[in-house]
Amino acid sequence: MDRREVMKSLAAMFGTDLLLPIRIAISQNFDPIDFSGGTLFSELQKNQISAAAETIIPETDTPGAKAANVVNFIEVMLQ
Repeated sequence: MDRREVMKSLAAMFGTDLLLPIRIAISQNFDPIDFSGGTLFSELQKNQISAAAETIIPETDTPGAKAANVVNFIEVMLQ
């Protein structure tokens, strides 16, 4: 067995180990998280957080934080 065959075998062995958690997660029933926002922040706070997030992830040729509704994600994660 040459070095190339050993590398292929190791890659296959470790690759399948990496896929196992993904297969387990897919096989389990789960409810998706609702990111529509909650009542944790007031409208003023949402606007401020949205502006701060837009400063960190600005809109360029791709959507920024405001377009991605990052404020709703932050609100859900803090609840």
